[in-house]
Amino acid sequence: MEYTLTLTETLKIEILKRYKNVKQFSDTSGIPYMTISSVLKRGVENSVFGTVLRICEALKMSIDDLIHARAFNSIEMKFLRLGDNYTLKELKADLLETKIINLSPDDEVVNEIIDDLTKDYYNTLKTTLKNSLATLN
Repeated sequence: MEYTLTLTETLKIEILKRYKNVKQFSDTSGIPYMTISSVLKRGVENSVFGTVLRICEALKMSIDDLIHARAFNSIEMKFLRLGDNYTLKELKADLLETKIINLSPDDEVVNEIIDDLTKDYYNTLKTTLKNSLATLN
């Protein structure tokens, strides 16, 4: 995939998916705003692990979930950018590359399963993102 979000970008997206803004997340979670802001400015990789873990726990996600969200959010951003030009073939390649679908497409039956999963995810993305954009307008 040509562009993958950083863990920091992913963390911010996950906060904003659940809360109106970082301040609301801070107030709700009890984690000081400056602490969260510092992690988002310095980057997840340059922050104290315990702090990142506290933020993830407040979002009801694990570090593993954050890493998986990074792959999904990267695909969603690409889908938003390319729209209908994002083909099923590209989506399948991205899902396999990011290990979201962790199967080998060598077997014909497995390949059919991957195709079905890709089509389902493609249709879900299309519907979800269309509804999200309609809500914003």
